[in-house]
Amino acid sequence: MRLAADPQHPDYNATMLPGNVYLNGEWLAHCIFADEDSGEAVCAALNSDGSIYLVDDEFATEVKCGHIRIERRTTPGAAGFDAWMRERTGAAHAAYMAHHSAGGRVYL
Repeated sequence: MRLAADPQHPDYNATMLPGNVYLNGEWLAHCIFADEDSGEAVCAALNSDGSIYLVDDEFATEVKCGHIRIERRTTPGAAGFDAWMRERTGAAHAAYMAHHSAGGRVYL
């Protein structure tokens, strides 16, 4: 399975989001693309403070390789039910809006 967080990516699947990606059994934070078949995951690179590293106003990425497992998250995460519900409704709204655009422009 392949899964991307970017709605413009061909492997974007709103029904699988939010999802958890694991590399060699350990959860990957800030993952934006994962491919179970090739064993690769693209994640946001973090600086020494644990914040996302920016290069020219865009976040830097790093490729991680190993055994990749993708799971659809169906239970509330550590942030609780409200955060979990916001993620689910946000993903559903994004999927709806991606399919309903006016004049070729996608409204998010």
